[in-house]
Amino acid sequence: MIHQMGLYKRPFRSIQSGKKTVEVRLYDGKRRGIKSGISSNL
Repeated sequence: MIHQMGLYKRPFRSIQSGKKTVEVRLYDGKRRGIKSGISSNL
């Protein structure tokens, strides 16, 4: 199973440039369904 998740451009660019090291996500219903071994497309 593959889960599709979107990224906001500003935080993603901050991570790319090294200004930011983590991106936090809420542990909502969509994320609860993700288990070890499942692929995620960002």
